[in-house]
Amino acid sequence: MKIRRKVVLLGVKALVTICLVAWLSTKANWPQLVELLQAVDWAWLSLAALLQLVAFALFAVRWWIVLRHLLPEVRFLETLPAVYMGLFANNFMPAGTGSDLAKVFGMRSATRSAKNLVAAVFIERVVGLSTVLSIGSIALWAWSPERFGIAEVTLIGLVLFAGLLLATLFTPLSRWIAATIRHFGGHTWLDHLADTLDNVYRFSAAWVEVGLAFLLTLMLQSLVVASYIALGKALGSSMDPLAYFVAIPLVFLAVSLPISFGGLGVREGTFVAIMVLAGMAEQIAIGVSVLFLFQLLVLTCPGGILLLQGRHVPRSRAA
Repeated sequence: MKIRRKVVLLGVKALVTICLVAWLSTKANWPQLVELLQAVDWAWLSLAALLQLVAFALFAVRWWIVLRHLLPEVRFLETLPAVYMGLFANNFMPAGTGSDLAKVFGMRSATRSAKNLVAAVFIERVVGLSTVLSIGSIALWAWSPERFGIAEVTLIGLVLFAGLLLATLFTPLSRWIAATIRHFGGHTWLDHLADTLDNVYRFSAAWVEVGLAFLLTLMLQSLVVASYIALGKALGSSMDPLAYFVAIPLVFLAVSLPISFGGLGVREGTFVAIMVLAGMAEQIAIGVSVLFLFQLLVLTCPGGILLLQGRHVPRSRAA
């Protein structure tokens, strides 16, 4: 029954992905799109790739800083293989699960419990979500709130939710939740969940690490937005940069939904819909989304090579 359910879910995700890509294809004026891509400005295109690579590096630094609070012996170079394999896997797995799985299973060892790694992944996720939503809300307020009334309310509501979630995790309330789960539990996975919550609470004494994680997330997400801006410039767009800072957080949020493989179709469709609403020419928006997808596939190829080689993350000396 479980196998059949998984097959059905995979089939649904494949169907959603195909439908989204097909819908986007119907929106494309292929002769005009090909002409746009042939006239691309390679200087801006190169800058976009460089900005994305720096964002990847900051992503690895953030993971290392968060992880070190629970596992002080971890070295930065140990994080790179798992991070890059995860970035590549994200191209094919829903909701960024490829990155999470690579971090947990790629860095697990005899001296590193999965519970610690899962707690670090969870904190990183919450920090990332909170920062991205804050960026979008501030940009929306600074740019043109009247254009995105629904989006504005959604972003502000999600920011408040993320803040409430952080307050819950970093207060004794999370310990109480863990104790309650243990009391009314009795299942192994519930015990694991309670242990993970206990480990998450340990970050309440790690304000320096969490603060650095917020700062790094602000920097790396701004770099990703800047990469999109550079791609727009490469295709001749003169769109207000603030529009990208409004759109990309919503794109990240849409990609986090587990409804397609690697966010394919969701990322591109959301970006095109929002940017066209903001005033960008539809074919340029489609061109930017295509270039960003191609850029992701090319720049994360080293992670794919590591996966094909069966590369394992090296253990630290302490392990």
